[in-house]
Amino acid sequence: MRLLDEDLRQLRVKISNMAQAATRMFIDSIDALIHKDLDLAQKVKELDDEVDALDNDIDEFCANLIALRWPLAEDLRIVLSALKINTFLERIADNATNIAEWIGKIDFVEFKVDTNEISNMKDKTVIMLETALDSFFSKDYSKAISVIKSDDYVDKCELSIIKEMAQITNEQNASILTIPMIFIARAIERIADEATNIAELSLYIATGEIFKHKRIKDL
Repeated sequence: MRLLDEDLRQLRVKISNMAQAATRMFIDSIDALIHKDLDLAQKVKELDDEVDALDNDIDEFCANLIALRWPLAEDLRIVLSALKINTFLERIADNATNIAEWIGKIDFVEFKVDTNEISNMKDKTVIMLETALDSFFSKDYSKAISVIKSDDYVDKCELSIIKEMAQITNEQNASILTIPMIFIARAIERIADEATNIAELSLYIATGEIFKHKRIKDL
């Protein structure tokens, strides 16, 4: 086995660990909202430092790998993509932390939150994220495309929530109650965007081409 092969295996493990941590933070942040669990929201915020440490470790590992092994062609695409995916995962963790922060600003006594749409949004986004990561590890072209084509659903959910919150604000003059839900919906949409970014990088590894959304959605 080449030394580079072992390094790439270790890199995949590191990305997998980072992905699990970021995904867990996201799921827990929405569970905290649904169950009005402020303790769980606090735990999500506390995990952010752990994810930051994983982020730094992967950046350093990739820098050393490039300097010492000089990867070429597909191997280089994997390393460069892993660096970007690491950044996307760190952003997912940051958005999960933001969701947890907003939960602390919701007045659950005055505002009876309907979380059905948020829950649907979360479920779809988790599937997108897991499928995107699977496409990276397995180099499965079709899975990457399915993720990118799923992004419109999450966008529509976000718009639906914003419209609902705007209606509540107009009827009850309650913007201070609805603003957190709007920002939470936006954070979920950003996480779905990061899943799409990961899927695009999977296509880059498989084909060597840089894809754009408008091209992929026509495939």
